[in-house]
Amino acid sequence: ALRTMMLTKLYLLGDQKMQNMVGPLLKKAVSFLTNEENYDPQSNHGWDQAKALLVASKLTGNDTNLAIDRFRDELTNAFSSEGVHVENSPHYHVHMMNNLVTTIELFAEMDIEDSFVNEMYKIAESTILYYNVILREDGTIPCIGDSHQNPPKFNNITKNFIEKNTKTDTS
Repeated sequence: ALRTMMLTKLYLLGDQKMQNMVGPLLKKAVSFLTNEENYDPQSNHGWDQAKALLVASKLTGNDTNLAIDRFRDELTNAFSSEGVHVENSPHYHVHMMNNLVTTIELFAEMDIEDSFVNEMYKIAESTILYYNVILREDGTIPCIGDSHQNPPKFNNITKNFIEKNTKTDTS
């Protein structure tokens, strides 16, 4: 999955010669990732595999339905209906918020189905409440599970998303 994402970057950033070289590799990656034997569902790897399959399928003009179905499955199994990452680790919740929000941005830029991106957006909005509830006044989080006091840093995309979508007073 990570190799496929690197190939997509080469394809998108490359000139026509690079795209001609990378295009067939992306098609092979789509074929590989489409195979059920190469899919590790409902896991960290499954998230990356579904994401890579969706991006590569879109770039190569392949049908994206399987990839969207897989990613939807990963998404709904990664976050509860309340927007809490299922591992119940405050630290990993922050990591997955970054992962989700940057994936939304990527899918939106690639013109992945608006209805699917909107579905992801609603889940991402719900992740903010849990984050705001667990974050202490001093900026630390509880040491639950594999968490340690200082949460991972949000990237700028996630910071902007949180600022734009914080509607609930959690004080």
